Amino acid sequence: MDYSSSNSSVKKSYRETHREQANQRSREWRAANKERVSEYNKAYNDANKEQLIQYRKARHEVHREHNNQASKKYYKSHRESRLQSAKAYSETHKEHRLAYSASHREQRRGTHLARRYGISLEDFNLMLFRQMGLCAICGNSPQEGKKLVVDHCHLTGNVRELLCDDCNHMIGNAGDNWELLIKAAQYLKKHSM
Repeated sequence: MDYSSSNSSVKKSYRETHREQANQRSREWRAANKERVSEYNKAYNDANKEQLIQYRKARHEVHREHNNQASKKYYKSHRESRLQSAKAYSETHKEHRLAYSASHREQRRGTHLARRYGISLEDFNLMLFRQMGLCAICGNSPQEGKKLVVDHCHLTGNVRELLCDDCNHMIGNAGDNWELLIKAAQYLKKHSM
């Protein structure tokens, strides 16, 4: 007779019939040993960091569509209350939000430059130093309260130089077409006399 399979089925049957009691004992033990559980969880997470990251990514991918649908459904049914609570939070924490924004302005700017143009804040400051704080086209300093902006090729994404808002808009409105800008310059020259 195979006792291992018989023993296994008895254990399984016992667990199923006594599940709630076992869960209750487990909850009580965890409540009484919070520090021990916390230390164990921290040690486990540290030892298995990569596997946990991979597991979470895989789980997220498998359940992505379901989670997106559930989020949309929840937001749709709770839209008004979510907007009201966000507005109330914004009003009650306005001072803190403004202080945080001011203290992290440079960090956010660095993140923006890295994401949008692939350059660091140090790269931007080096370009600014090389151009002596002046626009690469008109040679003027930016208007009061404004900064020079990063000009880049919209086809390749390559960063060119720093420009004032007016010059950046001029190039953008011309669609980065240098031939059009030459024609515009010739037109202005022709009618300026």
